[in-house]
Amino acid sequence: MECYEEVKQELIQLERSGEVVDTPSLCREMSLKFGLDHTTIFNLLVEIRCSPRSRLKESRPVGRPRKKLSEDEVSSLLELLCRSASDYGYHSPLWTPQRVIKSAGVELGLVLKKDLVWANLKRWGLTFEEQLRQCLGGRGIPAECSELLKKKRGLLYVLTELHSAELGVVALVGLTSSKKTPLGCAVWQRHRIMTDLVKYFLRGLLTLHPERHLAVLMRQKSAYRTEKLKQLESYHRRLHLFLVD
Repeated sequence: MECYEEVKQELIQLERSGEVVDTPSLCREMSLKFGLDHTTIFNLLVEIRCSPRSRLKESRPVGRPRKKLSEDEVSSLLELLCRSASDYGYHSPLWTPQRVIKSAGVELGLVLKKDLVWANLKRWGLTFEEQLRQCLGGRGIPAECSELLKKKRGLLYVLTELHSAELGVVALVGLTSSKKTPLGCAVWQRHRIMTDLVKYFLRGLLTLHPERHLAVLMRQKSAYRTEKLKQLESYHRRLHLFLVD
């Protein structure tokens, strides 16, 4: 009986893993490993495969790693993200986690779980607290910025740049402490982030929050970029840039 339960648990784990093994080979392997006849193994496998999905889900061990996206799924998802979110009916061109999850399901048939998305963002260091720490280098938020947030009831964003030579993409990610819209991002198939892309992103943030004053913290780059971004700031009364050395 103990051996029977051991076989059953191993078969359940194999079914959950998604690994493809033909039934005859599986029965033969399990028979040799546990000393049970092929018919017993086969009947047990049929029982497991015919069990309600909820039954398997309930016995799923806590903390088990989730299935990773395949290369084709990653490629399709990147292709989606490299387009403007406006192409899919959203008023702002930026992607948020909620938009990615919904559009991946509708456009790609790809199911992305919310908790998995947030777990990966945290693993990559893409949280408001971590990016704020990296941007300021342990310093406090500039007094002028804090005063503006208080006076205008503004929303604070930390803007960070991402580069992936392996995937051939760059991205701008804005993170905030807001629970409703904690992240906005834009992805491009480029090798570097040009100033025009930063301007595009900042306009996207304004569209994402049409009635809020936005304070944006970011690392200072070239004098040219600083000049162009300050020009953009002068055109939008709700945009307040704080460039950190």
